[in-house]
Amino acid sequence: MRKQPKQTRSIKTRKALTAALESLLKEKDFDQISVAEIASTACVSTGLLYSHFKNKADFLEALLETYKERIVKRLEEAESEDVSVEYRNAGSLREALRIISNYTYQQLQGDAHIIRALSQHLRARPESEQAEWQDLRTRAALTLTAVLDVYSDDLARTDRQLTEKIFVYFFNSIFYEVIQNRKLGNISVYDLPSEVFTVEIADIIYGYLTTSPM
Repeated sequence: MRKQPKQTRSIKTRKALTAALESLLKEKDFDQISVAEIASTACVSTGLLYSHFKNKADFLEALLETYKERIVKRLEEAESEDVSVEYRNAGSLREALRIISNYTYQQLQGDAHIIRALSQHLRARPESEQAEWQDLRTRAALTLTAVLDVYSDDLARTDRQLTEKIFVYFFNSIFYEVIQNRKLGNISVYDLPSEVFTVEIADIIYGYLTTSPM
């Protein structure tokens, strides 16, 4: 059997190590994970690990790239379809918002282990490196706010630009807060069943959109 080119093996090893870290993050926080655990989970030696990553903190950049690729793939899938059709098929603004709420929460919940690990790392990045993320946020916002076009007759808010900002802020900030602050054993709103929580959030946003400003 022919051996794989060295570069190919290197890429595979790096991906295996990053995947090992992601697997461990589902069980414990980044600070609680050792380099030895990552190597063991990836079935490689610690020495080989250090030939790909200088230290544990170096893993965060690789994890960030993995997360970014995942987001881009989701956006491309959403952009390849006409999301307005799904919103229209929901039958009403309230039901469309519930669909969006559930989908957004499930996606973020699935990435919660990565988001928690990367939260401080992302904030520490220079503004010059934030442009690409801003572009992704803008693209994501467009798929969300398409529902406002479908049900424009139901909206009581007249300032469209402000409405879009508040609308996107609601979904992003509330769900990110839940992901960042969820702790096992605490009794709080964060422990509500997801199907209850997402409906309540959608209905709050519905109330905002359909209530005239003072």
